[in-house]
Amino acid sequence: VVTSGPGASSHSTMRLSGARFMADEPYSAQVADVRALPGPPDQPQVVLYEPGSLLWAHLWLDGQGRIARQVILSQTNRVEDRFSYPGG
Repeated sequence: VVTSGPGASSHSTMRLSGARFMADEPYSAQVADVRALPGPPDQPQVVLYEPGSLLWAHLWLDGQGRIARQVILSQTNRVEDRFSYPGG
């Protein structure tokens, strides 16, 4: 889900390899700050900050350390993604 102002949003579903997904993510480059957040051990969370692009990313990981959900915030947009993986 991409939100860019009141009432403006977009939804889509995509199938990508992990390498292709990571190549397109803003945090695929070097990030300045990564922080683990407190929470249940079976759902680790981290927050990333990319100062050059003024982006914050909040990632929830699954039990295998894969991204299960993410929210990326910029000055003008909010992007929320949920992930599923072949075989469960």
